[in-house]
Amino acid sequence: MKKAVKFIPKNMKLLVITSPHFFEGEARLINALFERGLACLHLRKPEAEMDTVAHLIGQIDTKFHSRLTIHHHHALSGSYAIGGIHFTEQGRRASSAIELQNYVSKGYRISTSVHQKESLSTISPAFNYSFFGPVFDSISKPGYSAAVDVELPGTSPVPVYALGGVTAENIIQLTQWGFSGAAVLGYIWQNPHEVVQRFLELSAKVRLMPTTS
Repeated sequence: MKKAVKFIPKNMKLLVITSPHFFEGEARLINALFERGLACLHLRKPEAEMDTVAHLIGQIDTKFHSRLTIHHHHALSGSYAIGGIHFTEQGRRASSAIELQNYVSKGYRISTSVHQKESLSTISPAFNYSFFGPVFDSISKPGYSAAVDVELPGTSPVPVYALGGVTAENIIQLTQWGFSGAAVLGYIWQNPHEVVQRFLELSAKVRLMPTTS
């Protein structure tokens, strides 16, 4: 059994990452999630052309564009009122401090991903948060197993959000391991007919989590 850390995030954050694949009715469901309180959606379509990603963004209500964070084709942020830019681990290493600060000075949220716990302490404090995982066996990537030790060391200069296999049944464990939030993918998009219901279940669990004063 993993020993619980003393730190409990003041406000646990809940984010959603899109399915890597497009599907019919996707924009309608994204709008529905925002209508029901989703604070931020990470738009991740790693194999998609820029025009195809732009078409999806165009179908999302413009009042929600500031809640979008894009993982690829960052140039689209100049065509839409996109609120956030995500850097993959490789992209982060290739980016200079000046480039990061340029995004920050323009008002963007910037985030990144880490898959080795030892790398957390090396993240620039310019980032708003980082993903780390998988913390549980991945739902969207069968065979992608959880890290052996996911309890955070407390050395990251930015908040860390759990990624990988997060469900309504296990999300409560994340505060015990020192995470400030969760990014959910497979559990949300597993069944398009249950997307909104599953998001609401997760949101209800997050609201019940203990918080610091």
